[in-house]
Amino acid sequence: LADTLNAYIEHDAPKTLILPTTEQYHDYGLDEWKQTVTPKPMYWTPGKGRDFNLKQAAAADVAIGFADYLLAESGTITVATTPGQGRGFHFLPTHYLAIVKKSNILPRSRQAMDRYDAAMKAGQLETSNINFITGPSNSGDIEMTLVVGVHGPLDMTYLVVEDM
Repeated sequence: LADTLNAYIEHDAPKTLILPTTEQYHDYGLDEWKQTVTPKPMYWTPGKGRDFNLKQAAAADVAIGFADYLLAESGTITVATTPGQGRGFHFLPTHYLAIVKKSNILPRSRQAMDRYDAAMKAGQLETSNINFITGPSNSGDIEMTLVVGVHGPLDMTYLVVEDM
């Protein structure tokens, strides 16, 4: 996984990289990678304030985060906003890669919402919102000029990994 992430970073050759502040690195065996990755990453940092985190995310060429679920029907990922991976983390960088466990591939949004509902009722998840991300936004003006990435990254990469 670390080699795949390094290849992704090398391909995009970012000057700036942002990572979430989360314990999930350990779940994926990425503790050492996080310490040695180049360029030296910025972090979405709880407690630093909204403006600090949004400025860092907007300045990032690449963000690598963790998705909760991947919806097979539409190719959509879902991500609950948490203090270590706020909602702007996913939409402000130029390029975005989401890591998702293979066991978290679900048929459609109904199953994801059932899991979120159960986690919230059990006190395992507190969130202000849940993002459904299908890919970069597209917009066409009246002259039919297509613009990609108007609201969010220019490209989205979803990396599905075997459960560890």
